[in-house]
Amino acid sequence: MSEWRADASVQDLLEGLKTEGWDLSVPRTVSHDVCTRTRQDAEALASDLRAAGYTVEGIFEDADYDRWELTAREGEMMVVTAGGVIAAQVRVEHLVLPRNGWLNGVGVETREEER
Repeated sequence: MSEWRADASVQDLLEGLKTEGWDLSVPRTVSHDVCTRTRQDAEALASDLRAAGYTVEGIFEDADYDRWELTAREGEMMVVTAGGVIAAQVRVEHLVLPRNGWLNGVGVETREEER
């Protein structure tokens, strides 16, 4: 059995961005894909995230996987490093876990004019 490792996933993401020519010294917004099992937990989590300074985008049901999904964007842009993204994930996890949720992915904002 293999275990998903957040640090390896983040390293892969950042290496991919560098390979594609993105300048990671430019501050960017990091987003977190979050899931819960119920709509009530998703709505409560969205409220917690907003109160903590995150922008929450969409709460929608993914019936194929019996879950509710939302995206939380960091309130401030950051120079993207593996350590910084992992620290951001840990901060979100502290809000997600009490609401019976889990992190499902992480993203880094890219805009063509910043390549």
